[in-house]
Amino acid sequence: MIYKFDDDDTPLEYYIGGWKQGTASGLGVHKKTDGVYFGHIEDNIKQGKGNCYLWNDNRAYLGDYQNNLKHGRGVYFYRDGHA
Repeated sequence: MIYKFDDDDTPLEYYIGGWKQGTASGLGVHKKTDGVYFGHIEDNIKQGKGNCYLWNDNRAYLGDYQNNLKHGRGVYFYRDGHA
């Protein structure tokens, strides 16, 4: 588990999940100030199936990732119900 805090000890970012040789690998949750990612991570990189929820944009992406980028099949879901 990794935590990063601001000056008043409020968590800014954290990762909970699998580890392999000192890097995030396997299934995990990576929460940042702008959203949260649930899914597969290999060597600290989003890779494979994952879900990303963005607070400020009020949208979610469920689908494939390759090298930290959305790649392949996936769907965006918007707060108004559109996909």
